[in-house]
Amino acid sequence: MTKAELARRVNRSPGRISQWLREGKISGDAVVTTPGGERIDLDIAVAQLHSRLDPAQISLDDSPPSPAPVPTRRDNVVEFNAERAAVLSIDRQRKEIELAQLRGEFLDKADAADAVFTIFAGLREAITREGPQIAMLLGLTPDGTAALLRELRRLQQSIAADLLALAASDANRTGTEDVDDRD
Repeated sequence: MTKAELARRVNRSPGRISQWLREGKISGDAVVTTPGGERIDLDIAVAQLHSRLDPAQISLDDSPPSPAPVPTRRDNVVEFNAERAAVLSIDRQRKEIELAQLRGEFLDKADAADAVFTIFAGLREAITREGPQIAMLLGLTPDGTAALLRELRRLQQSIAADLLALAASDANRTGTEDVDDRD
């Protein structure tokens, strides 16, 4: 039988039969070369197709393959409502974040790190400037004052790193980085 005849028997186009031949889904004993061209042995080809394709891709009756189910209006409405609810939820979360930012509840991670740096820099400057009086009030030696300054610098770096890590984990958890990039 020809490709066109096989196509009619399995309810597929001749182009699909050619594709199956190229892909090796129909091969070997199923393809017979004759002086008039290639012929396909129906029984062998169908057996190969059944073993190499999903059953829904091959049908031997004379009726066309059943069409895919058509979504009903109710299905479309339910799907639309679910998508709309998801969009509204995301919008609500973004608006809550924007409002919290306006109220000053959230700081940009870079702003938070800058604020920590500024506070500690001011504290270090004050201790350096007023070192002798602070040392006298606290009973510290000059070495003790220098140790206090080193400890403040270490504390500043530690807090800044913690704030940056916290901001990054919150942004990853809540998706706020997307909100920050919108302007």
